[in-house]
Amino acid sequence: MSSPSTSGEPGPENEPELTYRLATESPIPKGEIQPPPPVELPTPRKFAKPKPSNVMEMIGFNALVFVTSVCVMTLELTASRLIGKHVGSSLYTWTSVIGVVLAGITFGNWLGGWMADRFDRKRALAWMYLLGSVSCGTVLWLDQIVGTIPRPDSFSWPAWIVTVVALIFLVPALALGATSPLVASMAIDRSTKTGSTVGNVYAWGALGSIVGTFLTGFYLIDVWGTRSIIGLTATTLAILAVIVVGAGRGFRTAVLLGWLQLLGWTMLFATCNNSAMGSVGLTVGKCLTMTKPRLEAVSAQESWLEYGRYVGEKFHEVGLLLRLRDDPLNKYHDESNYFDILVNDTVVNERPVKMLKLDKLIHSYYDPGDPTSLHYEYERIYAAVTKRAAAPPTFESLSLPLKGLEGLNLSPADLPEDVHLDETGQSLNIAKPTMGVFEKLLALAPEAEYWKAIEWLHTETNKPLWGGFSSVNLKGLPEGIILPPEFNAILRHDESLEVLIAYEPISHAARDQLIAMTPSARWYNEITRLIRESRRSSACFYGGGGFIFPRWFLKEFPGSAHIDVAELDPAVHYAVTQEMGLTPELEQRIRTIIGDARNFVDDSLRANRERASRSEAPVTYDFIYADAFNDFSIPWHLTTREFQQKTYELLNERGVFQANIIDIYPRTEYPGRTVDEAEADYQGRLPIGVLRDEPKRDKYIPATKRFAPLEVMELLSNRYRLRVQRPPTAHEESFLKDAFWDAIKPATEFEISKGFQPEIKIEEERSGWNRAINQLMTQSRKRLPFAGKLPAQLEPANQKQQTWTPSPAPFEFVETLRTDADQRVLGFRGIITPEIAQQLIELDPGNPPWAQAVKSVAERSRQKIAGRFLGRYVATAASVFPNVYVFSTSYQQPSASRDTFVMVCSRQPIDLKSLDDTGDWTGGPFASLETPPGSNERILSGQMSAVLALSEGQILTDDFAPVDNLLVPVFTSQE
Repeated sequence: MSSPSTSGEPGPENEPELTYRLATESPIPKGEIQPPPPVELPTPRKFAKPKPSNVMEMIGFNALVFVTSVCVMTLELTASRLIGKHVGSSLYTWTSVIGVVLAGITFGNWLGGWMADRFDRKRALAWMYLLGSVSCGTVLWLDQIVGTIPRPDSFSWPAWIVTVVALIFLVPALALGATSPLVASMAIDRSTKTGSTVGNVYAWGALGSIVGTFLTGFYLIDVWGTRSIIGLTATTLAILAVIVVGAGRGFRTAVLLGWLQLLGWTMLFATCNNSAMGSVGLTVGKCLTMTKPRLEAVSAQESWLEYGRYVGEKFHEVGLLLRLRDDPLNKYHDESNYFDILVNDTVVNERPVKMLKLDKLIHSYYDPGDPTSLHYEYERIYAAVTKRAAAPPTFESLSLPLKGLEGLNLSPADLPEDVHLDETGQSLNIAKPTMGVFEKLLALAPEAEYWKAIEWLHTETNKPLWGGFSSVNLKGLPEGIILPPEFNAILRHDESLEVLIAYEPISHAARDQLIAMTPSARWYNEITRLIRESRRSSACFYGGGGFIFPRWFLKEFPGSAHIDVAELDPAVHYAVTQEMGLTPELEQRIRTIIGDARNFVDDSLRANRERASRSEAPVTYDFIYADAFNDFSIPWHLTTREFQQKTYELLNERGVFQANIIDIYPRTEYPGRTVDEAEADYQGRLPIGVLRDEPKRDKYIPATKRFAPLEVMELLSNRYRLRVQRPPTAHEESFLKDAFWDAIKPATEFEISKGFQPEIKIEEERSGWNRAINQLMTQSRKRLPFAGKLPAQLEPANQKQQTWTPSPAPFEFVETLRTDADQRVLGFRGIITPEIAQQLIELDPGNPPWAQAVKSVAERSRQKIAGRFLGRYVATAASVFPNVYVFSTSYQQPSASRDTFVMVCSRQPIDLKSLDDTGDWTGGPFASLETPPGSNERILSGQMSAVLALSEGQILTDDFAPVDNLLVPVFTSQE
C-alpha cells in the first residue's frame, strides 16, 4: 500500500491499492491467460467525389424527373380544357381535375415505390413511361366516348364531373406518378450523397412543374390546341421509355415501330384539317418549284395547295369517323386560353343562322340576313328596358338649315307630320325626330330610290356569306348620273331588267362616293347627320359574345359614339370578326377592349379621376350590360358589392345597369306529395325483356331492372295491367319508352288462303305501350291537393286551370295551382321566415289546416338550397343601387326549375310595370325595389321580399363570394 497523503485528505493519488480475489481458482492456468485484444475504433469515413460517369447519370435522372413533371402539368391543364366542352369550366371542373390528378400521382408514388423494391428499376421505369404514353394517347378516344355518356340520375352533377375526369385522366396520372420513386431510387443507388440526391430530384421535379404550367397555359393551348398537346405528351413519354429501357431491344423496337407509328397516324387523324394541310402543301410546292419559271411555279404551288387541302379534309373525315375529334368539317373551330370556340350553321325559326358555342354552351345566334335580330329572351328584356329607360329622345326638336338645298323645292304639303318650314323658309324645324320622320325626309329627294339601292347593296355585299352577286330593283339611275369607269367591274345598272347589280363588295368609301355624285347628296348628308345627333346614347358591355346586342344598340341609337365592349378572350373577338359579321366599319363605332371587365372598370375609374384633376368631365355611361359567363355562373369577381359600387360610379345620373342570371327560384309546394300509385291497361305483346318470368293473373310481377319501377299483371291473353307505385324518373321513363318487340312471323300462303292475318302490328303495339306509359306518368305525378281552405286575402282574382297564379299584393309569393274544379295545390316562393309565417297564419288564425300548411312549408323552405345565388346577387345590388327590378324570361310566373333572370338596377326609378308597348317584351318585373327621389324609404313590391329572403341576410363581397357553391342546384339540374 502506498503512504497516505500529506494533507490527510482522501484523493485519487492517496487512495490505498485494493486487491480482489476470486472465490474459486480459475480453471485456466495463470500463464495461459491473455489480455483482451485492443479495441479498434472506426475511422471517419471520407466521402469521395462522384466519378464523372456518376455526375452524368445524376444529370440524366434530374432530366427525367424534369420532363416527367412538365408532362404532368401539361396533362393537368389540358384536361380542364379538353373536357370543358362536355362538362363546362366551373369550379367543379377545376377541382375535379386537380383532385383526380393528385390522386393518380399519390397512387402512382406508392406503386412506383413498391415496384422499386421488387423489380428491375430500369425496365419498370420504361414500362411506366410506355403505360403513360399509351394512356395519354387514348385520352382522345375516352374524351369522345366518356364525355358524351348521359349522366345517370343517381349521379349529381359534381359527382359526375369527378367520374368523367377520373375515367379519362386517372391512369395517365398514375403512370406518371409511378416514375418519380423509380427514378429517385435509381439515383440514390448511384450516389454517395443521399440527401443532396433526393433534394435534386425534388427540386428538378418542382422546376418541371413550374415550366409545364407556364408553357402550357401561356403558349401551348393557344397555339397548338389540346389534341396536339396530348399527342406531344404521349410521344415524349414514348421516347423516354425507349431511352431508359437499356438493353431491351425487343421493347425498343415495339415502341418505335409499333406504338409510335400508331400514335403518329392517330394524331394526324385527330388534328389535321384542310387549312393546316393546305399550308403544308403550299410549303412543299414552294420548295419543289424554286427553280421553275414564275407562272409555272405559281400554278404548281396552287396544285400543291389544293392537294394539301384535300388530304387534310380526308384526315379530318377519318378522325370524325374514329371518334378522335368532334369539330365539324369545314366549320370555324379554335381553342383559346379560355374556351373551345365553335361557329356552326344551324336553323332557328326556319331561318339559317350562325351559332357561337363556347365550350358546351351556346352564347349567340347570328342571322346574316338580320344581324341585330335578338334570339334570347333576356336580350329582348334588355332591349325593352333600354327603350323605356332611354325615353325621351336626347333632343326634343331639331333645326335643319336649308341654305344650299334650294333645289329640292320643298313645300309644306310634302313634309311629314311635326316637320315645318320656318317663317323665312330658310330652315326646317323637326318637332319629334324619329327614324320614321328621317326616312320620310330622305324620300323627298329625287335620288331617294337610288340612295336606298346603294345602301342595300353596301350592306348585302359585305355580309360574310355573300355569294358574289346581288341585285336590287331600280328603274333607272338619277338624271345626269353615269357610273364612273372604275365601278364597271363592281356595279352595273341593267335598264332592261330595271335592276342595279353588284359583282363585288361595295366598300364604305365606294358607297360614299356613289352617293356624293348625286345633286342632292348634301340633303342626304344633312339628314344622316341629324340621325346621328338625335338618337345617341352610351353603353358598356361586360362580355361581347357574338356582339349581337352591341349591334342592336348601335342600330337603335345610330348617333352613339361611345359604345365599349370589354371582351376577355381575343380569340372570341377574332371569331366574331371572321364569321359573324363584325365588320371593320362596325368596329369603328363599337370599341372592343380585350381584357377582364373588372380591370377595364378599374382603368376607366382611374382615368376619370385623372380627368377630374384636370377639371375635365368624366366618361360615364347611360347603360351598362353584364353578359359575362363562365359555364352557368357569372365570374365571382363581377358579382361582389365592391364591383357593383364601381359599376354604379361609371353610370351617369340616369344610368341603368342590367345583368342576366341563371338560377332556380324555388317553390315549396304543399302538401308537396304526388299520388304515386297508378295503373294502366295495355293490349298487345310485352316488349322484349320486361319480365324475367312468365306473367301471372291476379298477381303483379315486378319488371326487370331496366323497366323499373314497372309491375305487370296479366288479364287475358296479350292483355295486361301495368302498375307503378312511385313516379318514374325521367331516365326511367326514357327506358320504358325505348322498348322493342320480337318481329311478327309473317303468315304462310296456306294461312293467308284461309284468311288468317296477324291480329296486331308492331307499330300498333308500340303506340299502345307508349300510351299506357304516358298514362302511368301522368297519374303517378299528379299532385295531392290542399285539404283546407285558403284565407280570403290570398284568393287570386283570375285563377286559371293548371297554372300557378300569385295571390294579391302584398302576398304575391304565395301561389296556387288549381288541379280540379275545387282542388288546389299551394306554392310558396323563396324562404318563409318565422316572421312571414306568423303573418300568414294571422290571416286566418281559426284555420288549423292553413296554420299546419304554413308551418310545414316554413320548415321545408329553409332546407332548400336553390335560389341562394339569385337572392344574394339581388341583395348585393340592392345594397348599392336605390332601385332594383327583377324579370323572369318565363312568359308567365318564374319557373321553379332552372330559369334565366334579368336584374335591372338604376339610379332613378323607372316605370317598368308593363313593357308591352316596346314591341320586345310583354309584362313587367315580378319583383321590384324602388326608392322615391328625395326619400330613404325603400318600397318592395311583387315578390322582392321572397327574393331577398333567399339571401339569408348575406351579400357577395370580395372576401366571400362562393358563386359556384351557391349554384350547385343549377349544375346538378343539367343533363
